[in-house]
Amino acid sequence: LHLAIIEVIGPYFAAWCHLLCVWHVAQLVAKHVKHIFGAAVTGKRGGPDSEKRWNRYIRKLWSTAKRSDIQSIPDLPAEWEEMRGMITDLQKNDLASGSIEAVLTWFGKPGLDDDNWG
Repeated sequence: LHLAIIEVIGPYFAAWCHLLCVWHVAQLVAKHVKHIFGAAVTGKRGGPDSEKRWNRYIRKLWSTAKRSDIQSIPDLPAEWEEMRGMITDLQKNDLASGSIEAVLTWFGKPGLDDDNWG
């Protein structure tokens, strides 16, 4: 279905195709990462600011993913590490409500673990 949508709207709204991909990435991140942010988000550990931390994280993901111009490519590894750091900070502060190691393994590095993102 999504490929059909891209095929139909692609010639007219090229940016929509990219936004559809960003939306899918955000859905995968929510599925595999959101649970570690805890309390307000999943009803588990994480403290009263867990929803704020999750919202900061997902905003960072969206802002990174939406920039698709060639000039932003050199910034991607640093931004990716910043997002990984947001996850490891949960562990350092004992706020994680799940396995950080499993999330970081799934998260991988940009372009290296493509099986996780498809």
